[in-house]
Amino acid sequence: MMKLGIWALLFVGVACSSGGNKSQPSETQSQPATAAETSAKSTTTATTDPVSTDPPEQGKDAGESLVGEVSDLSGLVSDLKGKETSAEILINLSADVLFDFDKADIKPAAYSDLRKLVQLINEKGKGPVQITGHTDAKGDDTYNQDLSVRRAESVKNWLSNNGLVKPDAIVTAGKGESQPVASNQKSDGSDDPDGRQKNRRVEIVIRKTT
Repeated sequence: MMKLGIWALLFVGVACSSGGNKSQPSETQSQPATAAETSAKSTTTATTDPVSTDPPEQGKDAGESLVGEVSDLSGLVSDLKGKETSAEILINLSADVLFDFDKADIKPAAYSDLRKLVQLINEKGKGPVQITGHTDAKGDDTYNQDLSVRRAESVKNWLSNNGLVKPDAIVTAGKGESQPVASNQKSDGSDDPDGRQKNRRVEIVIRKTT
């Protein structure tokens, strides 16, 4: 009986030892991928959008503005019936528009043209601005000379008091009746009012270079 008991105990011990050696899941065994990991992998492997190598569009607005400014200035020359070369702009303003008969005071009717002249000089004038008064041949030579000087000075003063940036650049002179652009008389010797009107003028030369 004692032998049977010993064998029984041995049998039970062996059985317990075998049961205790069953394999357990390892903590380092691969686990199912989480949603965050899946998203990260998708982001890494996804094809990225190609980076544009085209240069950014630059200068469009500035270019359009420059074209507009050039066009505006050309329009001013045209409005004032001027002539423009690469070196200068020549403007002739009628004395009949600028002044009353035998006067040197600027008339309000001339303000619009003179404002355009201020803008043109400020934008394009790089050197001296010559303002020269002229008269027709009617009347005394000395008187006409003095009147032409006073009219040139009157235009200068108006420009200087109404926005001209560099008034010191203006040089004035008067030529009286000595430099007509049209005949004061017709071919038969009679008076030519149209010719005299053209001669009564103030000439402005705007130099575009220093």
